[in-house]
Amino acid sequence: GLAWRRLASAPPPAAPAATPGLDALCSGVLPVWSDQVQLASSQTEQAITALAERFVEINRRVGVAVANSHAGDDGALLDLLNRSHDELDSITNALRDALAAKNALLEQVAGLAGFTSELRGLAHSVAEVARKTNLVALNAAIEAARAGEAGRGFAVVAREVRELSLLSGAAGKQIADTIDTVNRALNGTLEASQQYARRDQQSLLNSAAIIERVVGDFRQATATLAATAHDMREHSAAVGHELEQVLVSLQFQDRVSQILGQVRADMHKLATRLDQHGAAPALDPQAWLGELAASYTAPEQHHPQLGRAAQPADDVTFF
Repeated sequence: GLAWRRLASAPPPAAPAATPGLDALCSGVLPVWSDQVQLASSQTEQAITALAERFVEINRRVGVAVANSHAGDDGALLDLLNRSHDELDSITNALRDALAAKNALLEQVAGLAGFTSELRGLAHSVAEVARKTNLVALNAAIEAARAGEAGRGFAVVAREVRELSLLSGAAGKQIADTIDTVNRALNGTLEASQQYARRDQQSLLNSAAIIERVVGDFRQATATLAATAHDMREHSAAVGHELEQVLVSLQFQDRVSQILGQVRADMHKLATRLDQHGAAPALDPQAWLGELAASYTAPEQHHPQLGRAAQPADDVTFF
């Protein structure tokens, strides 16, 4: 990497004076550093793995929520609302038909009132015939009395005719009274039925208005719910996309583990060489750095400043 090239281009340094105890210190501290690097790598890997699993579960739940929101499509709710509106319309139509039938019945009752007027006229005619017949019978009785013995038989006939006229008059009066009673009953029934019809008409209008208002409120609520569900699906899809990007970003742990593993291996290599003391040949820093650079797998390992520049200044740091 950069350090290796700098070392290669620099003049060979003068051999420094040996520091007493440096080999022993390096032999003791390098394994400790290696263990600490391994511990940090292990803990980081466990934490990132657990975090990734949680993000995977969150992503799964978001996916389920989006799928459920599509499964419970608001179109089905609109279809249900339209069917309910049609059924309510059928009810109001049935009420309207019943009201029309009642109005037809009222017209028939009103027609009966006209027939009672005709019957009253017939009863009056019967009474008038009875009155005139009575007058004829009276005149016949007077003439029979004038005729004396010869008109006795005619007098009997005149008396019977008079009695029949009286009976006819009484029957005509009874018929007229009955017709008046029936007429009053019909008029009362007609008036009450008309009042009920007006109330039914008003109730029908009120029911239709209430149904339209309720259906309108439900339609508006359904439209609002559909818009909200659409927004939720869009936001859920956006969250799912962000979670996928987070999961991709969490794969940095693989690169970090590789880098730490290489550092740990190099520490172990140096500790092994130091343990050999004088048996091993003198250390060549240039060759050592060359071997270390040959083991790099990530481009930023050759140019560490690029890796640092890739991180924005306001990144969140995890401790």
